[in-house]
Amino acid sequence: MYSWTSGEQNNPTLTLIKNTENVLEIQNPTDVKHEFVITLDGKEIAASGDIPPFSPGMLSIKPDMVGELGYHCEYHPDSMKGKITVINS
Repeated sequence: MYSWTSGEQNNPTLTLIKNTENVLEIQNPTDVKHEFVITLDGKEIAASGDIPPFSPGMLSIKPDMVGELGYHCEYHPDSMKGKITVINS
């Protein structure tokens, strides 16, 4: 399960497996909505949709490449962001 951090804490680097259906369970521990967005070269390739306050969300992605992706919150992209590493199984 992934939970965003903000402020002085760093968001984790996530690891996904190539050619595998990776399911991200996301917990929103705040009183505002968030949306988890995955990007490749600055372009959105997957998104969770809005995750309501104090609620869980989920995103499924099956990357077909090895390398690095980015992630951020649609509504808080400057503080809620990080990297995703895609590896071979």
